[in-house]
Amino acid sequence: MNMWLKCLAGLTLAPLLLIASEQTKPVTYTESDLPLLVQESQHERAILRITDIFTQVHYKPIQLNDQFSEKIFERYLDMLDYNRQILLQSDIKLFSKHQKNFDNYLKKGKLDDAYSMFQHTLKLRFQR
Repeated sequence: MNMWLKCLAGLTLAPLLLIASEQTKPVTYTESDLPLLVQESQHERAILRITDIFTQVHYKPIQLNDQFSEKIFERYLDMLDYNRQILLQSDIKLFSKHQKNFDNYLKKGKLDDAYSMFQHTLKLRFQR
């Protein structure tokens, strides 16, 4: 039975190895190949529901204000560039216009600006 498994594996893998050996040209990617993250309709509903839970029925309710928005902003920057190897000071300055607006984004269910920050970081990762 062991011999049958080896034969079956050889017959299964042989075409794959042949295809792989024929592919000598390396695959190159461009910036246009990067995925585009955009807000979809279900995202708005989810954001509004989650925001309601945290502000109304969570065991430790939060106040969505500018002070909390700054904490969200800082944490989001840490998530985007946790090793501090991607974003430049100019990028942080560009993003800082959103620093006190995350509370408003959550209340409206609109995170287009957060998605654009992510997209910018994704492009920087690709470039580096």
